[in-house]
Amino acid sequence: MGNGGPVRRRIKCAAPLPSPVVDRPILRTAAWMMTLAAWGVMLTWLTGRALSDRFDWSQYLSWIPTPAILLAAILFLVLASGLARASRPIRVRDHLGPRPPAARFRAAAWTAWLCLLAWMFFGEWNGTRSFTNPHEPGALRVLFWNSMEAPELAADVLSRRPDVIVLTNPPTRVDWAALQAGMGGRTYTARQERHVIVSRFPIRRWSAGSLNVTGARPRSFIFRGGGYVIQDTGHAMFLELETGLMARPLVLWVVDLPSDFNLPRRRVMKEAAHTLNTTRGPAYRRTDSGDLLEEIEGFPTPDLIVGDFNTPRGSASLAELTGTLTDAFEQAGHGFAASWPREWPLLAIDHAYIGADLKATRFEVVDFGEGRHRALVVDVQTR
Repeated sequence: MGNGGPVRRRIKCAAPLPSPVVDRPILRTAAWMMTLAAWGVMLTWLTGRALSDRFDWSQYLSWIPTPAILLAAILFLVLASGLARASRPIRVRDHLGPRPPAARFRAAAWTAWLCLLAWMFFGEWNGTRSFTNPHEPGALRVLFWNSMEAPELAADVLSRRPDVIVLTNPPTRVDWAALQAGMGGRTYTARQERHVIVSRFPIRRWSAGSLNVTGARPRSFIFRGGGYVIQDTGHAMFLELETGLMARPLVLWVVDLPSDFNLPRRRVMKEAAHTLNTTRGPAYRRTDSGDLLEEIEGFPTPDLIVGDFNTPRGSASLAELTGTLTDAFEQAGHGFAASWPREWPLLAIDHAYIGADLKATRFEVVDFGEGRHRALVVDVQTR
């Protein structure tokens, strides 16, 4: 000390304090709830797909579109992940330890969501199929459209160059002459009640009638000067077309089922199938000397069914009416391919079914910019 230099002293520091721990149980509980909600949404989808419309209550679950389920589930999972991160205890240097059960439960939900996404793309949407379906030579092109509220339908349907045009509920003012002229060459037409068919090929025989579906709620239509009330019982028509695809005429069914979604679809299909199998009534046979009337006992076995089934694609009840016929979408379709409502389609309720002697080479859902439904374009060939 005598030399006047600095004095150095050792100072013993206290031990560092432990890192503070701040727990957020409310956020952790909210994360659990969001994860459970995501699981609930996906299990609802699974229940609907497993049971389909075999029960009255389950049909409403089966109608929920898969994209809507995926969107709802991922929103819940993103919220759950964010809340879980925010709810973690704050530790500066301490190790958090193994992943807690909540994190594993959430990771399993993410895995299930990815599996559901893969199922939608590869299973429901036929994602591996080419998105280009060129018209193959020799194929018969059929266009079906529930064309209510579509006054300009003539130009619309002709743009797709169909061989057979099937229209259900067309508006009262349609330029039928322009439609027939636009087909090119001679055309053949049949019209009965709500169905109109225009074909390049001869129509040899046809008949139509009510499907006798019961229970639909009455619907009122009011216009200036009047109105009316109807109770839709469904309607169907069959035609025999000389297309040249087969040695015999091609049998085409056209159906329009009631649009009351409160009806149990399984019962609706059973009643419609019973009517078509047992109906007794007149059929018109076209001959060189005119149209002749003859009695029929049930509709002939179809090679092709098109129509507004008012029942979503994949519903178990559809087999009650279509039997062993195959959905044309399964053979040649791809993507979401929903047909109703036209502006923002959510459900595929318009269908085409193919018999064993034919195959679909093209299936397309087309938006013509008017009407309530989108149209179907189907190309078929013999196997």
